[in-house]
Amino acid sequence: MSASAEDRELAGRLAAATNRQIKSVYDLVNGPDNYAELIPILVDALPNTRSSVVKEGIVRALTCKQARGVAFGPLKKEFLAIDDGDSPVKWTIGNALSVVAKASNFEEISALLLDERHGRARQMLADALVSTKDRRAESVLLKVLDDATISAHVISALARVGSSLSRTRLEQLANVSDASTRRVVTRALRQIAKRLERGQQGT
Repeated sequence: MSASAEDRELAGRLAAATNRQIKSVYDLVNGPDNYAELIPILVDALPNTRSSVVKEGIVRALTCKQARGVAFGPLKKEFLAIDDGDSPVKWTIGNALSVVAKASNFEEISALLLDERHGRARQMLADALVSTKDRRAESVLLKVLDDATISAHVISALARVGSSLSRTRLEQLANVSDASTRRVVTRALRQIAKRLERGQQGT
Protein backbone atom coordinates (compact mmCIF):
# COMPACT_ATOMS: atom_id res chain seq x y z
CA MET A 1 0.00 0.00 0.00
CA SER A 2 1.36 3.43 -0.94
CA ALA A 3 1.93 6.19 1.60
CA SER A 4 -1.01 8.17 0.27
CA ALA A 5 -3.27 5.11 0.43
CA GLU A 6 -2.19 4.38 4.02
CA ASP A 7 -2.81 7.99 4.95
CA ARG A 8 -6.28 7.98 3.35
CA GLU A 9 -7.22 4.72 5.07
CA LEU A 10 -6.12 6.01 8.47
CA ALA A 11 -7.82 9.35 7.89
CA GLY A 12 -11.04 7.49 7.14
CA ARG A 13 -10.83 5.58 10.42
CA LEU A 14 -10.12 8.78 12.32
CA ALA A 15 -12.92 10.73 10.65
CA ALA A 16 -15.43 7.95 11.38
CA ALA A 17 -14.65 8.22 15.09
CA THR A 18 -15.22 11.96 15.38
CA ASN A 19 -17.34 14.75 13.97
CA ARG A 20 -14.48 16.59 12.29
CA GLN A 21 -13.22 16.39 8.73
CA ILE A 22 -9.90 14.55 8.54
CA LYS A 23 -8.21 14.01 5.20
CA SER A 24 -4.75 13.19 6.56
CA VAL A 25 -3.19 12.30 9.89
CA TYR A 26 -1.31 15.57 9.52
CA ASP A 27 -4.61 17.40 9.98
CA LEU A 28 -4.28 16.41 13.65
CA VAL A 29 -0.65 17.50 13.78
CA ASN A 30 -1.47 20.94 12.42
CA GLY A 31 -4.82 21.39 14.15
CA PRO A 32 -6.15 21.82 17.70
CA ASP A 33 -4.86 19.42 20.35
CA ASN A 34 -8.25 18.11 21.43
CA TYR A 35 -8.72 14.63 20.03
CA ALA A 36 -8.50 12.29 23.01
CA GLU A 37 -11.06 9.97 21.41
CA LEU A 38 -8.67 9.35 18.51
CA ILE A 39 -5.62 8.35 20.56
CA PRO A 40 -6.51 4.61 20.65
CA ILE A 41 -6.85 4.55 16.86
CA LEU A 42 -3.47 6.25 16.42
CA VAL A 43 -1.81 3.84 18.86
CA ASP A 44 -3.36 0.87 17.05
CA ALA A 45 -2.18 2.12 13.66
CA LEU A 46 1.39 2.93 14.74
CA PRO A 47 3.02 -0.55 14.53
CA ASN A 48 1.10 -1.53 11.38
CA THR A 49 2.02 1.51 9.28
CA ARG A 50 4.72 0.92 6.66
CA SER A 51 5.14 4.43 5.29
CA SER A 52 7.74 6.41 7.25
CA VAL A 53 5.92 9.63 6.35
CA VAL A 54 2.59 8.40 7.71
CA LYS A 55 4.29 6.82 10.73
CA GLU A 56 5.97 10.12 11.56
CA GLY A 57 2.58 11.83 11.27
CA ILE A 58 1.12 9.35 13.76
CA VAL A 59 4.03 9.90 16.14
CA ARG A 60 3.64 13.67 15.93
CA ALA A 61 -0.13 13.37 16.50
CA LEU A 62 0.61 11.28 19.60
CA THR A 63 2.97 13.96 20.91
CA CYS A 64 0.37 15.36 23.28
CA LYS A 65 -0.53 15.11 26.95
CA GLN A 66 -3.75 13.27 26.07
CA ALA A 67 -1.63 10.28 25.03
CA ARG A 68 0.00 9.89 28.46
CA GLY A 69 -0.49 6.48 29.98
CA VAL A 70 -1.47 5.03 26.60
CA ALA A 71 1.20 5.74 24.01
CA PHE A 72 4.49 5.37 25.89
CA GLY A 73 4.85 1.61 25.40
CA PRO A 74 4.04 1.56 21.67
CA LEU A 75 6.24 4.59 21.02
CA LYS A 76 9.12 2.99 22.92
CA LYS A 77 8.87 -0.11 20.71
CA GLU A 78 9.08 2.06 17.60
CA PHE A 79 12.04 3.93 19.10
CA LEU A 80 13.92 0.69 19.76
CA ALA A 81 13.10 -0.68 16.30
CA ILE A 82 15.18 2.04 14.59
CA ASP A 83 18.89 1.30 14.82
CA ASP A 84 20.12 4.65 13.48
CA GLY A 85 20.51 7.00 16.45
CA ASP A 86 20.69 9.97 14.08
CA SER A 87 17.43 9.14 12.31
CA PRO A 88 15.07 12.17 12.21
CA VAL A 89 12.11 9.83 12.71
CA LYS A 90 13.74 8.28 15.78
CA TRP A 91 14.40 11.78 17.16
CA THR A 92 10.72 12.60 16.61
CA ILE A 93 9.74 9.47 18.53
CA GLY A 94 12.12 10.43 21.34
CA ASN A 95 10.46 13.82 21.51
CA ALA A 96 7.04 12.16 21.68
CA LEU A 97 8.24 9.92 24.51
CA SER A 98 9.33 13.01 26.43
CA VAL A 99 5.79 14.38 26.22
CA VAL A 100 3.78 11.24 27.01
CA ALA A 101 6.09 9.89 29.75
CA LYS A 102 4.75 9.62 33.29
CA ALA A 103 6.62 9.40 36.58
CA SER A 104 6.23 5.62 36.48
CA ASN A 105 8.33 5.55 33.27
CA PHE A 106 11.46 6.86 35.03
CA GLU A 107 13.41 3.59 34.82
CA GLU A 108 12.62 3.15 31.13
CA ILE A 109 13.56 6.72 30.25
CA SER A 110 16.80 6.38 32.21
CA ALA A 111 17.75 3.20 30.35
CA LEU A 112 17.15 4.83 26.97
CA LEU A 113 19.06 7.96 27.92
CA LEU A 114 22.08 5.98 29.14
CA ASP A 115 22.24 3.83 26.00
CA GLU A 116 24.66 5.57 23.61
CA ARG A 117 23.40 3.49 20.68
CA HIS A 118 20.37 5.77 20.50
CA GLY A 119 22.55 8.78 19.67
CA ARG A 120 21.00 12.21 19.35
CA ALA A 121 17.50 10.70 19.41
CA ARG A 122 17.86 10.76 23.23
CA GLN A 123 18.11 14.55 23.42
CA MET A 124 14.57 15.32 24.56
CA LEU A 125 14.59 12.44 27.04
CA ALA A 126 16.88 14.47 29.30
CA ASP A 127 14.12 16.96 29.97
CA ALA A 128 11.57 14.17 30.34
CA LEU A 129 13.67 12.66 33.11
CA VAL A 130 13.44 15.87 35.16
CA SER A 131 9.71 16.11 34.50
CA THR A 132 9.18 12.82 36.34
CA LYS A 133 10.31 14.68 39.52
CA ASP A 134 12.23 11.59 40.57
CA ARG A 135 15.15 12.46 42.84
CA ARG A 136 17.38 10.04 40.94
CA ALA A 137 17.15 12.13 37.76
CA GLU A 138 20.17 14.27 38.57
CA SER A 139 22.53 11.34 39.05
CA VAL A 140 21.44 9.83 35.72
CA LEU A 141 21.89 13.14 33.90
CA LEU A 142 25.36 13.63 35.36
CA LYS A 143 26.40 10.25 33.91
CA VAL A 144 25.75 11.49 30.36
CA LEU A 145 26.87 15.09 30.83
CA ASP A 146 30.02 14.48 28.77
CA ASP A 147 28.16 12.89 25.85
CA ALA A 148 28.56 15.52 23.11
CA THR A 149 25.51 14.31 21.16
CA ILE A 150 23.12 15.22 23.96
CA SER A 151 25.15 17.43 26.34
CA ALA A 152 23.33 20.70 25.56
CA HIS A 153 19.98 19.13 26.46
CA VAL A 154 21.44 17.48 29.55
CA ILE A 155 22.84 20.83 30.71
CA SER A 156 19.44 22.48 30.26
CA ALA A 157 17.80 19.64 32.19
CA LEU A 158 20.30 20.03 35.04
CA ALA A 159 19.44 23.72 35.17
CA ARG A 160 15.89 22.67 36.01
CA VAL A 161 17.18 20.47 38.83
CA GLY A 162 19.04 23.48 40.19
CA SER A 163 21.19 21.78 42.83
CA SER A 164 24.60 22.77 44.15
CA LEU A 165 26.00 19.48 42.84
CA SER A 166 24.85 20.30 39.32
CA ARG A 167 26.32 23.76 39.67
CA THR A 168 29.71 22.35 40.67
CA ARG A 169 29.81 19.94 37.72
CA LEU A 170 28.75 22.63 35.26
CA GLU A 171 31.35 25.04 36.60
CA GLN A 172 33.99 22.41 35.89
CA LEU A 173 32.61 21.89 32.40
CA ALA A 174 32.65 25.62 31.66
CA ASN A 175 36.44 25.66 31.83
CA VAL A 176 37.01 22.96 29.22
CA SER A 177 34.11 23.30 26.78
CA ASP A 178 33.92 24.83 23.32
CA ALA A 179 32.37 28.28 22.91
CA SER A 180 28.85 27.07 22.06
CA THR A 181 28.74 24.71 25.04
CA ARG A 182 30.08 27.42 27.34
CA ARG A 183 27.15 29.63 26.37
CA VAL A 184 24.69 26.87 27.31
CA VAL A 185 26.55 26.25 30.56
CA THR A 186 26.63 29.95 31.44
CA ARG A 187 22.88 30.22 30.93
CA ALA A 188 22.27 27.09 33.01
CA LEU A 189 24.47 28.37 35.84
CA ARG A 190 22.45 31.60 35.96
CA GLN A 191 19.24 29.58 36.24
CA ILE A 192 20.69 27.40 38.99
CA ALA A 193 21.92 30.45 40.91
CA LYS A 194 18.41 31.91 40.84
CA ARG A 195 16.88 28.62 42.01
CA LEU A 196 19.35 28.29 44.87
CA GLU A 197 18.80 31.90 45.88
CA ARG A 198 15.03 31.41 45.96
CA GLY A 199 15.55 28.29 48.03
CA GLN A 200 17.62 30.18 50.58
CA GLN A 201 15.04 32.95 50.77
CA GLY A 202 12.35 30.39 51.48
CA THR A 203 14.18 28.96 54.49
